[in-house]
Amino acid sequence: MRRAASRSLSAFCEDSVMGKYFLGWLLGVPVGLLILIYIFFHFF
Repeated sequence: MRRAASRSLSAFCEDSVMGKYFLGWLLGVPVGLLILIYIFFHFF
């Protein structure tokens, strides 16, 4: 049961992160800049 809860929490966090970048894209932030920001914050 614990594994299912951790998977759903992980999926929720991923959806939250992707929603943030999607909102930035809708507000006019260039896709290339969003990709650079994503790489910088998630790999460094």
